[in-house]
Amino acid sequence: MSIKTHVIPWISSAAARSSKVSLRELQISIERIQKQLVPDNSTRTKFTNHSSIPSAIHLLSYKKGLIKDLPEFKPIEKFTFDGKKYQVTSTEMKNAKSEFKESKYTLIKNNEPICRDYKLLKGPNSDLYTIAFLKGISKQKSIHKCKWFTFNYWHSNSYLGKVIKSRPGIMIICHNTHMFNKNATISGSIPSSIQNTSYPFKFSVNRSRIRKLVRKHFLTLYLKNESYAEKFDGLYRFSCYQFPESLSEVRDLVANIKICLEKVSKLDENHFKKSAMVDDSKVPWREVNRILLRNEITDSRLTIPTKRKLSFKNFT
Repeated sequence: MSIKTHVIPWISSAAARSSKVSLRELQISIERIQKQLVPDNSTRTKFTNHSSIPSAIHLLSYKKGLIKDLPEFKPIEKFTFDGKKYQVTSTEMKNAKSEFKESKYTLIKNNEPICRDYKLLKGPNSDLYTIAFLKGISKQKSIHKCKWFTFNYWHSNSYLGKVIKSRPGIMIICHNTHMFNKNATISGSIPSSIQNTSYPFKFSVNRSRIRKLVRKHFLTLYLKNESYAEKFDGLYRFSCYQFPESLSEVRDLVANIKICLEKVSKLDENHFKKSAMVDDSKVPWREVNRILLRNEITDSRLTIPTKRKLSFKNFT
């Protein structure tokens, strides 16, 4: 398994000259940051030009591609809306949809089979999760914390364990808190041109890679024990802070995912029941029911209290 080294895009010399900060000032800032990230002087290398690469901070210089034959430039015509071309009757306006489904994937049902392909793993319904977030249901003490992520779990008996779109459900959040992919406090001012390109999860390629990495290894570990998979269904949330840059770091990430599952297996069932009751007491069920109706969800794990249940007639 090959792991690509995490890189930080560097600004071009032209961009540096056009900015308020000179290229030399940027180099001085990089050297100052490098000293804070690498305590061992023997592993530090000096650099004097734009193409040099500090040992502690991986930089990537983008080269301009060769300009080939380009099509003739044609200015875009200004768009003007002509109401006569788009006639809409009052009946069509009345019957037009004002709200749409959150996703083409619906909530899982009680008899939903366990997911066997990590590519098919999904998270919660975003509208129903937002309700949990606003009501404080998504806030809980983390079960496990390491340099890579913070882990939380909600059993299938709980509200968040029922609003997932795959079994199990997995949610991976990427945070931009670790500059240069290092868990270190950097003192002194940092030019904005460096800040904007120094967080690994600001780039979609790294967010995509960490999600694929976590999903793949999580499901492999999850399916190793069928009894565990049946018993500990629900939502698994990983809040990621750093990206593994080497094979040994990937192994450490996987080892921590395994620890998460081991800790979940040791949780008491009474803890799940008590947590589910507390969460249910916070849920605005009428609003939840509106979302279910809007998404045309009629069969799911959620059980709406009868007094708070809306009919489709009430909704429209």
